[in-house]
Amino acid sequence: PGPAMALPVVVVGFGIVGASVAWHLARSGVKVIVLEAGSVNRTQGLASTTSMAWVNSRDKQPLHHHELNVEGKDLWAGFVHELGCPQALTGGGDVTWVAAGSDRGAAATKLREVVSRGQQRGYPVRLLEGGCRPLAALEPEIAFPTAPAVASHCYTDSHVDVGAVVSACLDGIERLGGEVHQRTRALALDMDMDPRQQHHPHQPHVSQVRCESGRAYPCSSVVLCAGTGVPALLANTPAADHGAPPLNQRPGMTIVTEPLPSRLFRSVAMWHAPASFGGAIAIRQLPDNSVQIHAGAQECKDGAAQVLAEAVAHAPVLAGATIAQVREAERPVPADGLPVLGASRMSGMPDNVWFALMHSGVTLAPAVGRLAALELADGAHVDRLDPFRIDRFLTGAKL
Repeated sequence: PGPAMALPVVVVGFGIVGASVAWHLARSGVKVIVLEAGSVNRTQGLASTTSMAWVNSRDKQPLHHHELNVEGKDLWAGFVHELGCPQALTGGGDVTWVAAGSDRGAAATKLREVVSRGQQRGYPVRLLEGGCRPLAALEPEIAFPTAPAVASHCYTDSHVDVGAVVSACLDGIERLGGEVHQRTRALALDMDMDPRQQHHPHQPHVSQVRCESGRAYPCSSVVLCAGTGVPALLANTPAADHGAPPLNQRPGMTIVTEPLPSRLFRSVAMWHAPASFGGAIAIRQLPDNSVQIHAGAQECKDGAAQVLAEAVAHAPVLAGATIAQVREAERPVPADGLPVLGASRMSGMPDNVWFALMHSGVTLAPAVGRLAALELADGAHVDRLDPFRIDRFLTGAKL
């Protein structure tokens, strides 16, 4: 454990990122209190469980963002091993293909560029050309409603059973003496001026997290992992004066089928294919043989029936499959597309608010948990987090 703390660290939100952060802190000897507005592993309104949970760094820009995602990707096998749920990680790679035809030429060119950039960075991705043949060799049961022009195969990518990982984190946190409060909605961060600050004696400081129930939880630091709920929590803080962090909320929808009698894929973990309504459809199979199918809600206006029909066109074995769940959530995407991570280093901003706000939460979860523990448990300043701090959005603030 790092420096002794008189008060616990409060983690707001218990999706995949909040679960990882809380577990890493608890493992480092920190007293942790988690506040989760809903129930653990709820499937509605939570970006983590609506997500396809694709672990990757395919074409993440710029380079420092790519490198952070590679770190998260590489940590996943060790993370699930430590949690005791190795079955939650499904390997085999991702296949993404685009259709041939005059109107798809730009998509094929873009995919070739993505593969080229990845290979230049040393990312394990290869280009598959030759129409259906190389794809059918990977997955003989997959169909092709239109002829493929080109495909990519990121052969070390994987996907995660988010529910299994969150449950394992919950067990670990409670075993280590932490607390996870479900159906406990955080409303506001209460501020005071911290006289212990040697360099900035009037630096604002979050003293407690106030909840809808009226109860307040005193804290040494607070970690915000509440996705699209983060801006409302900052209403009482200087960040609100700067309109930070600006978020683009993107709707997402996935459907989950009842378990199939057998495995869908022979070798790959994820399958991305062009959809007739525009954009792409993604298919993965969970350890219990249920199948999760994703399409952006903005791209598919007719809902679950159309998403399943598209999936059947690519995977005929899904014909007759029963939809068990339709999951919808708003996905938090910072305005510049990059994660918001770490505490502010700006004068006039509370330095004990640690942000964990991002779109690629599943890929980054183990890395973010590790980095949060370095800064909050060990008292380190992690330089590689500086490009991701909220400070980039704080106009008029001073270092």
